[in-house]
Amino acid sequence: MKTQVKYRSNNLKKVKEEWIAYLESRKWDYFVTGTTRYNLTLKSCRRLVERFFNMIKYPGDIIFWVAEPFELRDSHHFHGLLKHPTETRAEYMHLINMFQKATGTRRLNIDGRGFDWDKENWNALDLHKYDSKRGAGGYICKYLMKTETDYDLLIH
Repeated sequence: MKTQVKYRSNNLKKVKEEWIAYLESRKWDYFVTGTTRYNLTLKSCRRLVERFFNMIKYPGDIIFWVAEPFELRDSHHFHGLLKHPTETRAEYMHLINMFQKATGTRRLNIDGRGFDWDKENWNALDLHKYDSKRGAGGYICKYLMKTETDYDLLIH
C-alpha cells in the first residue's frame, strides 16, 4: 500500500512539473487574478472563468486557470495565464468590463449621461503584463494537486 501512495505522489509531482514546463514554454500576454465580492465555490469559479473567456475570446486565445482557496475568507479566487493580445487602452478596458459583466456587476445610469459599473459591487480582475522571468507557471501550479482546487486549459 505504501508503494502505491508513494508512486501516486511521485506521479502527481511529475504531472505538476509537466504543467509548469508547458506553461513556461508558451508566450502569454497576461498574468490574471480574479476575485469577487461574493463567495465563489469551485463550481461557480469554473463557471465564471468559462463565461468570462467565452465573452472575450478571439481565434488563438488561450487561458490556463487555477481556482484555489481565498485566504481572506471561506471562498475561492483564481489565477491564470491569458493569451489575448491588446494594443490599446480600450481593448485592455474591454477585458475589465467583460469581467464585470461575467460576475454580474450592475451597470448604473449616471445622471442620465450614460452607464458606468456599480463601483460599490466591483469585482477585481488584476491583469499584469506577463514576464517570463517571474515564474508565473510555478506560482499558478502551486495548488494544482491540492484539495479544494480546480483548473483547466481553455483554447479558442
